[in-house]
This record gives sequence, C-alpha cells and structure tokens, in this order.
Amino acid sequence: MSDDWRHDKRFLFLLEDYSGTTDIDASLDLEYDLGLTGDDAVEFFEEYEKTFNVDMAGFNLSDYFHSEGENALLWLKKSSTEERRRSVC
Repeated sequence: MSDDWRHDKRFLFLLEDYSGTTDIDASLDLEYDLGLTGDDAVEFFEEYEKTFNVDMAGFNLSDYFHSEGENALLWLKKSSTEERRRSVC
C-alpha cells in the first residue's frame, strides 16, 4: 500500500482528531485499531466527505463498521489481543 496519504496533512489531522491518537500508519484498521465505529465513523466520514469534496452517497457505512451497540464486543476482542501481545513480549 502506498504511503501517499501521509503527505496530505488534512487527512492525518482528520484521523488524529477522530481517533485521538497521533500514532497512525497505513496498516491500521479504522474501526479495530482507531476505534472509529457507530456514530464516530458516521461523523468521521461526513467530515471526510466535506474536507475532500467527495460524494459518499454510495458508501454504506453499515457494510464496513459496527453500530454503537456492537462496539463493546470489538473492545473486548481488542483488549484480549493486546493483553496476549504484552504477555509474549
């Protein structure tokens, strides 16, 4: 995957603003790693659409992102994976 997206500071600032982290690279998953799900994902993509002047009308977020209620299971899975990573190191 190309790292061309890194050169657009607007995209990085947008990701940092909505994810709350500055440790961003192309291998990260928006939902799983950065916590963009449910309403947060909707707001992120609304701002993305406005900032970059793209039409997101054909993009159905529910095909790619969990709803707010499903987020607890995602968090538990992420916490479990992180705990296993720490125990191996």
